[in-house]
Amino acid sequence: MKSAVEHIRNAQTRSVPIHGETCPQYLFLTASNMKGKNFEGAKCVCSPPPRESPLDQEAIWRGLANGTFTVFSSDHAPFRFHDPDGKERGRRMYPAAPQGVASLR
Repeated sequence: MKSAVEHIRNAQTRSVPIHGETCPQYLFLTASNMKGKNFEGAKCVCSPPPRESPLDQEAIWRGLANGTFTVFSSDHAPFRFHDPDGKERGRRMYPAAPQGVASLR
């Protein structure tokens, strides 16, 4: 993540017409959130996945502050965890778990 932020910023400083986007999960979640018991970690499945390093989160916060990210979106996933079409679908077959994080409460 940190290197992606740096590549975007470097391109912007060279006047390359590029936009960066991030979402709340990359500011607050890490890979450890995906290790919850009873498949609870599936609630944090998104693409790209959350990283473990606080340096990644710091880079994203910095990118928000300095304008690297021109879009900050919710990436809200409108399904319930226990619904038949929700994250539980991936318990038996991981690729079937929907991507996205429920950002609205």
